[in-house]
Amino acid sequence: MATADFHNDGDLEIVVTHMNDASDLLEHAHKNKNHSILVKTIGMRNNRDRIGTEVKVVSGGVTQYDDVKEG
Repeated sequence: MATADFHNDGDLEIVVTHMNDASDLLEHAHKNKNHSILVKTIGMRNNRDRIGTEVKVVSGGVTQYDDVKEG
């Protein structure tokens, strides 16, 4: 099982794999009306994905932080 935002719509989907059978993608039946953004960090040479970078987003008086992680 793995979770990710496969459609870049702000909702997490779930993928379930089965031995010797097709995988299942579980999606939300009710879409989230909130907005989301996709941030891609680009580094140079030995840290191409900028692992460890802190991303700060400020919108509507709300500040959110997240770190770029491996995987």
